[in-house]
Amino acid sequence: MKKTILTSVLAALCLYLPAQAQTRSKPMYLHPGDQMPELRLQNLMNTKAKTIDLAQLKGKVVLLDLWNTWCSACIEGFTELDSLQRAYPDQLQVILVNPSGQDSRKAIQVVIDRTKAWSKNGFKLPIVMADTTVKRYFKFRSVPHTIWIGKDGKILAITGKEEVTPQHIAKVIAGERIHVKEKTD
Repeated sequence: MKKTILTSVLAALCLYLPAQAQTRSKPMYLHPGDQMPELRLQNLMNTKAKTIDLAQLKGKVVLLDLWNTWCSACIEGFTELDSLQRAYPDQLQVILVNPSGQDSRKAIQVVIDRTKAWSKNGFKLPIVMADTTVKRYFKFRSVPHTIWIGKDGKILAITGKEEVTPQHIAKVIAGERIHVKEKTD
Protein backbone atom coordinates (compact mmCIF):
# COMPACT_ATOMS: atom_id res chain seq x y z
CA MET A 1 0.00 0.00 0.00
CA LYS A 2 2.79 2.42 0.93
CA LYS A 3 4.62 1.62 -2.32
CA THR A 4 1.49 2.39 -4.33
CA ILE A 5 0.98 5.76 -2.62
CA LEU A 6 4.66 6.68 -2.97
CA THR A 7 4.68 5.68 -6.65
CA SER A 8 1.50 7.73 -7.25
CA VAL A 9 2.98 10.81 -5.57
CA LEU A 10 6.23 10.53 -7.53
CA ALA A 11 4.35 10.04 -10.80
CA ALA A 12 2.24 13.13 -10.09
CA LEU A 13 5.37 15.17 -9.33
CA CYS A 14 7.02 14.01 -12.57
CA LEU A 15 4.02 15.19 -14.53
CA TYR A 16 3.76 18.51 -12.65
CA LEU A 17 7.40 19.64 -12.59
CA PRO A 18 8.20 19.50 -16.34
CA ALA A 19 5.00 21.39 -17.08
CA GLN A 20 6.04 24.15 -14.67
CA ALA A 21 9.60 24.30 -15.95
CA GLN A 22 8.46 24.95 -19.51
CA THR A 23 6.26 27.94 -18.75
CA ARG A 24 8.04 31.22 -19.38
CA SER A 25 7.09 34.53 -17.96
CA LYS A 26 6.36 37.19 -20.52
CA PRO A 27 8.93 40.01 -20.53
CA MET A 28 7.70 43.22 -18.96
CA TYR A 29 8.50 46.03 -21.38
CA LEU A 30 8.49 49.70 -20.40
CA HIS A 31 6.02 52.24 -21.79
CA PRO A 32 5.51 56.01 -21.61
CA GLY A 33 4.86 57.02 -18.01
CA ASP A 34 7.07 54.27 -16.56
CA GLN A 35 10.18 55.11 -14.55
CA MET A 36 13.35 54.29 -16.45
CA PRO A 37 15.54 51.88 -14.49
CA GLU A 38 19.02 53.02 -13.49
CA LEU A 39 20.90 51.48 -16.41
CA ARG A 40 24.62 51.53 -17.04
CA LEU A 41 25.43 51.57 -20.74
CA GLN A 42 28.76 50.09 -21.79
CA ASN A 43 30.67 49.22 -24.98
CA LEU A 44 30.93 52.89 -25.93
CA MET A 45 32.37 54.35 -29.09
CA ASN A 46 32.85 57.94 -30.28
CA THR A 47 33.41 59.16 -26.71
CA LYS A 48 36.14 59.04 -24.08
CA ALA A 49 33.69 57.78 -21.45
CA LYS A 50 33.86 54.12 -20.45
CA THR A 51 30.21 53.94 -19.33
CA ILE A 52 27.09 56.09 -19.22
CA ASP A 53 24.88 55.85 -16.14
CA LEU A 54 21.36 56.99 -16.98
CA ALA A 55 20.75 57.84 -13.30
CA GLN A 56 23.45 60.52 -13.55
CA LEU A 57 21.57 62.15 -16.43
CA LYS A 58 18.51 63.07 -14.35
CA GLY A 59 17.76 66.73 -14.91
CA LYS A 60 18.37 66.32 -18.65
CA VAL A 61 16.10 65.07 -21.39
CA VAL A 62 17.62 61.87 -22.75
CA LEU A 63 17.02 60.41 -26.20
CA LEU A 64 18.02 56.80 -26.74
CA ASP A 65 18.12 56.47 -30.51
CA LEU A 66 18.15 52.79 -31.55
CA TRP A 67 19.79 52.12 -34.92
CA ASN A 68 21.72 49.60 -37.02
CA THR A 69 24.51 50.01 -39.57
CA TRP A 70 22.26 48.81 -42.41
CA CYS A 71 19.58 51.45 -41.62
CA SER A 72 20.18 54.41 -43.92
CA ALA A 73 17.24 56.34 -42.42
CA CYS A 74 18.88 55.99 -39.00
CA ILE A 75 22.27 57.18 -40.16
CA GLU A 76 20.83 60.10 -42.15
CA GLY A 77 19.40 61.47 -38.89
CA PHE A 78 22.69 61.45 -36.98
CA THR A 79 23.82 64.92 -38.03
CA GLU A 80 20.44 66.42 -37.03
CA LEU A 81 20.59 64.65 -33.66
CA ASP A 82 24.14 65.93 -33.21
CA SER A 83 22.94 69.47 -34.00
CA LEU A 84 20.17 69.15 -31.39
CA GLN A 85 22.74 67.96 -28.84
CA ARG A 86 24.94 70.99 -29.60
CA ALA A 87 21.95 73.35 -29.30
CA TYR A 88 21.08 72.06 -25.80
CA PRO A 89 24.33 70.73 -24.29
CA ASP A 90 23.25 71.16 -20.65
CA GLN A 91 19.64 70.09 -21.10
CA LEU A 92 19.73 67.20 -23.59
CA GLN A 93 21.71 64.01 -23.98
CA VAL A 94 21.38 62.02 -27.19
CA ILE A 95 22.78 58.49 -27.06
CA LEU A 96 22.92 56.32 -30.16
CA VAL A 97 22.24 52.71 -29.17
CA ASN A 98 23.15 49.92 -31.56
CA PRO A 99 21.13 46.96 -30.26
CA SER A 100 22.46 44.48 -32.79
CA GLY A 101 25.15 42.02 -31.93
CA GLN A 102 25.53 41.62 -35.70
CA ASP A 103 27.18 45.01 -36.26
CA SER A 104 30.93 44.81 -35.75
CA ARG A 105 33.06 47.52 -34.20
CA LYS A 106 34.64 48.01 -37.62
CA ALA A 107 31.25 48.52 -39.34
CA ILE A 108 30.19 51.02 -36.68
CA GLN A 109 33.50 52.86 -37.02
CA VAL A 110 32.88 53.18 -40.78
CA VAL A 111 29.51 54.82 -40.01
CA ILE A 112 31.16 57.18 -37.51
CA ASP A 113 33.88 58.16 -40.00
CA ARG A 114 31.40 58.79 -42.81
CA THR A 115 29.13 60.82 -40.54
CA LYS A 116 32.06 62.94 -39.40
CA ALA A 117 32.98 63.55 -43.05
CA TRP A 118 29.42 64.75 -43.86
CA SER A 119 29.07 66.92 -40.78
CA LYS A 120 30.25 70.51 -40.78
CA ASN A 121 31.07 70.52 -37.06
CA GLY A 122 32.24 66.95 -36.57
CA PHE A 123 30.15 64.29 -34.91
CA LYS A 124 30.32 63.77 -31.16
CA LEU A 125 27.33 61.66 -30.12
CA PRO A 126 28.19 58.68 -27.94
CA ILE A 127 27.41 55.30 -29.45
CA VAL A 128 26.60 52.18 -27.45
CA MET A 129 27.73 49.14 -29.42
CA ALA A 130 26.03 45.72 -29.33
CA ASP A 131 23.69 46.71 -26.51
CA THR A 132 21.64 44.13 -24.67
CA THR A 133 20.61 46.32 -21.73
CA VAL A 134 18.12 48.57 -23.51
CA LYS A 135 16.75 45.65 -25.55
CA ARG A 136 15.67 43.99 -22.31
CA TYR A 137 13.30 46.86 -21.44
CA PHE A 138 11.84 47.90 -24.80
CA LYS A 139 9.96 45.93 -27.42
CA PHE A 140 10.85 46.90 -30.97
CA ARG A 141 11.25 45.21 -34.31
CA SER A 142 12.36 48.03 -36.51
CA VAL A 143 14.71 50.99 -36.37
CA PRO A 144 14.96 53.94 -36.10
CA HIS A 145 13.30 53.73 -32.72
CA THR A 146 13.63 56.58 -30.21
CA ILE A 147 13.02 56.42 -26.47
CA TRP A 148 12.40 59.82 -24.86
CA ILE A 149 13.26 60.06 -21.16
CA GLY A 150 12.21 63.13 -19.21
CA LYS A 151 14.26 65.14 -16.74
CA ASP A 152 12.65 63.15 -13.91
CA GLY A 153 13.73 59.82 -15.38
CA LYS A 154 10.27 58.84 -16.63
CA ILE A 155 9.70 57.67 -20.16
CA LEU A 156 7.95 60.44 -22.08
CA ALA A 157 7.49 58.79 -25.45
CA ILE A 158 8.63 56.01 -27.75
CA THR A 159 8.65 57.21 -31.34
CA GLY A 160 10.05 56.88 -34.79
CA LYS A 161 12.46 59.31 -36.42
CA GLU A 162 9.74 61.65 -37.70
CA GLU A 163 8.76 62.78 -34.21
CA VAL A 164 12.28 63.90 -33.24
CA THR A 165 12.07 67.52 -34.30
CA PRO A 166 13.64 70.72 -32.96
CA GLN A 167 10.13 71.88 -31.97
CA HIS A 168 9.39 68.75 -29.94
CA ILE A 169 12.81 68.86 -28.28
CA ALA A 170 12.33 72.52 -27.32
CA LYS A 171 8.90 71.76 -25.82
CA VAL A 172 10.15 68.81 -23.79
CA ILE A 173 13.12 70.79 -22.48
CA ALA A 174 10.72 73.60 -21.50
CA GLY A 175 8.67 71.06 -19.54
CA GLU A 176 5.74 71.06 -21.96
CA ARG A 177 3.92 67.93 -23.05
CA ILE A 178 4.22 66.78 -26.61
CA HIS A 179 1.59 64.82 -28.45
CA VAL A 180 3.32 62.27 -30.62
CA LYS A 181 2.39 58.96 -32.16
CA GLU A 182 3.78 56.07 -30.12
CA LYS A 183 5.83 53.57 -32.09
CA THR A 184 4.84 50.03 -31.20
CA ASP A 185 7.03 47.94 -33.51
